[in-house]
Amino acid sequence: MPGYGYAKAPDEVRDAWEGLIGPYLEGRSPLKGVVLIMDSRHPLTELDVQLIEWFAPTEKPIHILLTKADKLTRLQQAQALKDVREGVSALGEQCSVQLFSSLKKTGIEVAEAVIGKWLDIAPPSRPEVTAKRQLAPGEKRNPELAARLAARKTEKQAKRNTQKKAPGKGEAEG
Repeated sequence: MPGYGYAKAPDEVRDAWEGLIGPYLEGRSPLKGVVLIMDSRHPLTELDVQLIEWFAPTEKPIHILLTKADKLTRLQQAQALKDVREGVSALGEQCSVQLFSSLKKTGIEVAEAVIGKWLDIAPPSRPEVTAKRQLAPGEKRNPELAARLAARKTEKQAKRNTQKKAPGKGEAEG
């Protein structure tokens, strides 16, 4: 129900939605949980709280995604997370909260893990990151390139040494 709080519709239509949303959330037995998407800049609006109150009696999990986290500073993100966690603390383990940014692609793995747990689905396997081998002292990662660079450096040095230097001030030409 994206945008249910900001939908441009007449009040009587929005009131009718409210009459549908509550009973649906309360009585829909196949639901495993609810992911509630909130703008991290405006969390826990009156409608968000109302939706949580409708769903909480089912004792099914609620996961809150605080979206657009990229638009906040780190300090603001931490404060929003803290405020929402405090706001839903009475629900205990039933409710979890996380920061999310579709723009920066942050929070995807956490959301996948939460929903996967609800559905008894293992998290997607991530390719293993292999650590780079430590080089021995003096060892080069690309020996051919290192040899070419060293040869070029030697050539430049030799060229500088063979060029005739202009006499400096106070030196006699000879």
